[in-house]
Amino acid sequence: MVQMVAVAYTAEGTVTAIDRQPAAAFEASDQEADVRIGGSSARVGDDGVYRVAGASLDGRLGWDLEYVADSVPWFGGDRMPVGRLAWEKMSWLVQMPRARVTGTVTIDGRAHAIRATGYHDHNWGEWIPADATWNWAQFSGPRLSLEVGDFIGKPIGVVALDLDGARTVFAPDQYSLVHTRWGWDRVNRLFFPTESLLTADNGALRLEVTLRALATEPLRGDLPAPLRDLIIYEQTARYDGVVREWVPAGDGGPASGGVVGDASGDGAEGTGEWRVRAWVRGRGFKEWTGKKY
Repeated sequence: MVQMVAVAYTAEGTVTAIDRQPAAAFEASDQEADVRIGGSSARVGDDGVYRVAGASLDGRLGWDLEYVADSVPWFGGDRMPVGRLAWEKMSWLVQMPRARVTGTVTIDGRAHAIRATGYHDHNWGEWIPADATWNWAQFSGPRLSLEVGDFIGKPIGVVALDLDGARTVFAPDQYSLVHTRWGWDRVNRLFFPTESLLTADNGALRLEVTLRALATEPLRGDLPAPLRDLIIYEQTARYDGVVREWVPAGDGGPASGGVVGDASGDGAEGTGEWRVRAWVRGRGFKEWTGKKY
């Protein structure tokens, strides 16, 4: 089974396409990121520009876009063990943590010119869908970009922060993602998070961000029996938070917003301070996945 999913968030509401197509409609390169599903495709040019074009089967959505990388790629996971069985593995490449996107998106016959910041990644591997549920989040601003790849109930996730061109990757034991508010999906009969708190700390950098969902669209896979359906809750989100860096005592003196303490967390005071390095404020995206019983 092959599916292509597209979601457009507009002032008038959300437009979604979940198109099932025959296996013969799919083709992909094993050397680069070229993919085709029916009349829609993503192609990588010799210049490194990604050209993404296509349309939903009902004609409501269409797109013709170019993605130009505005940051350095990073490899989020190489054949991570995401399922109960040994062969269930997933790889994740964040090809464009931040991209410049231009082109057009057509919604219900109306063409919208696009000149915006974007994001592009790839997942591949082999796994049973309901065995690999995840939290994903992405944000980018003028100085920083942030990506979260967290697998629910498994110690294999990562959080990456690119600040002023330097990337920090937080290991599973260095970050925490806690859902603090929930909504109810009456159609699929599942709770989904509407507010989440992300914290990360490696002793040198500390990240504290609250993610608040603005709009939520549940995407259902409609998998054949006996597989359990996976519901992907696609969300636009508001990001509010701060990045602090640890500054040892005597290195630059006190700074506004600093917190005196010890980076190792043993409670000793006077050894340095956590100094505000950057604010995280703006809109981004997030996902949460649930199993349909």
